[in-house]
Amino acid sequence: MGTVNPAAQVQMPDAARVVQRITTDLAGGGICPHIRLVQYDTKLPIVAVHLQNGAASYALPDGAAANVRMTKTDGKGVYNPVWGISADRHTVYVEITRQMTACSGNQAATLEIIVGDMLKNTPPFILEVAPNPLADETYISKDEYTAIVQYVGQAEAAKNAAAQSAKAAGKSANQSAESAATAERNATQAATDAKKAKDAADKIDAEKIDDKLTQMGSIRTAVEKSATAAANSATAAANSATAAAKSAEDAQKAVEQATAQPLTELDIKEVLSLI
Repeated sequence: MGTVNPAAQVQMPDAARVVQRITTDLAGGGICPHIRLVQYDTKLPIVAVHLQNGAASYALPDGAAANVRMTKTDGKGVYNPVWGISADRHTVYVEITRQMTACSGNQAATLEIIVGDMLKNTPPFILEVAPNPLADETYISKDEYTAIVQYVGQAEAAKNAAAQSAKAAGKSANQSAESAATAERNATQAATDAKKAKDAADKIDAEKIDDKLTQMGSIRTAVEKSATAAANSATAAANSATAAAKSAEDAQKAVEQATAQPLTELDIKEVLSLI
């Protein structure tokens, strides 16, 4: 029954529980154990079922589920998950519920071991439910399919979770598509901007080169002009120097001549007349 099976969890009874221990051989050997109960026993009793596989103890695999299945003397059924398992996973604990003791008499039960899609029932064991001396007319026997309810609930939760995941995945896909489109647009714009930047850089470099050439031409022209002026100045200076030297030489000669001839009385008179 059911397709979703909650894994049995490690949980062991404390000292307040009344524990009855039996052994069942999955391979089919041994005698059929009996559990003695009284009508209306509820929750306090625990049946500890030690699992064997022939001569060896059997450990319930990780993730395996285990359920107790029984039919009561009135024909109603019980299908409940086990209460817990031991830390070594060799013992399964079955909690006696209200419906398991609703009817008196001997009632056959089995443990259902589920590992993935594999299933094995243990050999039956008997719940001997003695009638309660004081009958409770309000205690009504009915089917108790807790495991099925759990499985349906788990399946429903799994379905809802899957729906939510699908919705989230769809939303993520849409967002991813939008993000991809945005990224593509950004990449295209970046490429365009990069080309513009390169063209601008090339233009700037060309303009700088042209400016440099113009500046160099201007400087060259100015230097050539300065050089020509300097040459002219040098020539003029040389000419002036030559003229000055000649004037100096002529003056020297005039002085020498003047000093060589003494002034006559007539010369003195001519000088005085000029004053």
